[in-house]
Amino acid sequence: WHNGSVASIAFSPDGKRIATGGEDMFLKVFPRDDKAWVKYPMEKDLKDANGKPVPIPHHASAISILTFNENGSKIITGGEDNTLRVWDSKSSEPLTESMLHNASVGGLKILNHNGMEIALSMSTEGAMYLWNLESGQILAPLMFSPGYFINGFDFLPNAGSDPVIIYCGGLGNI
Repeated sequence: WHNGSVASIAFSPDGKRIATGGEDMFLKVFPRDDKAWVKYPMEKDLKDANGKPVPIPHHASAISILTFNENGSKIITGGEDNTLRVWDSKSSEPLTESMLHNASVGGLKILNHNGMEIALSMSTEGAMYLWNLESGQILAPLMFSPGYFINGFDFLPNAGSDPVIIYCGGLGNI
């Protein structure tokens, strides 16, 4: 199924699909009620209009984390290649340019805030990034947790006009 270890797994919001990512750099999605795998990008010979092979987009290193957005139309992946990527869950096409981090992506939360899909990602150097998932643009300056690794984070539900983020770290701080 994957060539190497599988590092992340997620159900689609409707529970009908399972997405996995791992050491082989590829995102794979399969229907829950079927044994047939569908690999995103598709595991077939992709060719352009002239019949020339088309490279299959993927991460440049292992996928460490992934999730579906709220309605299941997108799959968001983070990797050891220091990028966050957004994929159309039906066509397998990348929807934005790679969103660059300073280190491997180790955490990911998605929030639909006032009609805007926002990703909060964490990299292993202790920084958190706030992204617009439609444009792939960063929404705020980097948030650092100096001196320790961030172990967990989340959005406060129904926070009003501005998202509220809580995080905790290795020195016992919240």
